[in-house]
Amino acid sequence: MAELFSDPPLNTVGIEKKDGAVSYRGGGTAPANGLYAGLADGAYSVGFRAHQLALADGAAGHHLFPTTVALTEITGSESFVHLRRDGVNWVAVLPGVHEFPPGHALEAALDPNDIFVFAPDGRLVAAPDPA
Repeated sequence: MAELFSDPPLNTVGIEKKDGAVSYRGGGTAPANGLYAGLADGAYSVGFRAHQLALADGAAGHHLFPTTVALTEITGSESFVHLRRDGVNWVAVLPGVHEFPPGHALEAALDPNDIFVFAPDGRLVAAPDPA
């Protein structure tokens, strides 16, 4: 449902929070920092906007994901980079012109303060500060 309220649609991934860590569906574990810190242990779905997904830049506290480029669309002032991760499509909107060939491996980065967390029943349980 959350995917319907964003253009491009929200990127999504399932997570499991347990014992101070977050495990992402498709692989990868990270500290339960940012908005994850306040969640009870359990399973959730996480959504994030295309503008929130960046190329890995070594920023402290970001969660990193290996991805593969499916397609790059250059709109002039932005590039829409369509990524595949564990059979799921994500889109990153990057400022400027970026040309990545299909099949190119990229490491994407996500700030855990820029996520929407949904309970299994679809209720929003955590969201970024709107300020």
